[in-house]
Amino acid sequence: MVKSIISTKSVNSEYLELIDKAQKQRSDIEKQLSTVRVQRINLDSDIKENSTMLKAVEQGTDVLIPQGRSTVLDHFRGILEDTKSEQEKTEKINLYKTAVSKATEQLQEIDNELQRLPNELKKIDEYIDFYSNYAPYHDTFKNGFDGGGYDIGKPELENPRYRSYLKGRVTLDPILNELVAAYSKVEELIDSLIEINHQNIGGLSFDPRNLKVQFHKVEVDKKTSKASIKVEENNFYY
Repeated sequence: MVKSIISTKSVNSEYLELIDKAQKQRSDIEKQLSTVRVQRINLDSDIKENSTMLKAVEQGTDVLIPQGRSTVLDHFRGILEDTKSEQEKTEKINLYKTAVSKATEQLQEIDNELQRLPNELKKIDEYIDFYSNYAPYHDTFKNGFDGGGYDIGKPELENPRYRSYLKGRVTLDPILNELVAAYSKVEELIDSLIEINHQNIGGLSFDPRNLKVQFHKVEVDKKTSKASIKVEENNFYY
């Protein structure tokens, strides 16, 4: 009898649309999180390599570095060799160190968000489940019936299950908004660090004039075999 009563009641489309919206956003954010995790791994690797090369430049020692990065190491050494005094050399090294430190701090912020976002996804799952179970009952709730034996004439706000439903409606939208805002923050942090380009041989390095993290593209002249390093962002050559 309960099933027949429910089946004759129209389902409130507003709530079903909210379920659909939540499910789509959840799916999109899950895909985005996977992308961010890959970017984070690559970024962490680049920062570690850059720190190793910076240490080699500072100490004037040779280090084992990945193939394709030797030109970048020579580039760093060349910058310091062109300095006019030990004081200037020290200042440049300190600026590079500061940049590495700033990038590492921002990486920690990304990690914090990546740890928090899965918990927000769980909240969305809970409310999607809640709506999926209770949306079909919406109109019957308004008539005082909750599918659990309450009197049909009982006012809807005296029905505890309907009150819970209203509470869920108020809670879901802010959670969705918070989740989207949190992911946007992760995107901004990554964008502020580096434009990762996997198709060019290059290295992560730091412009001591503004401490911005920049991607250096290594270009090799096939005729002379001479390498040059182009800073994509500022569009000039060292």
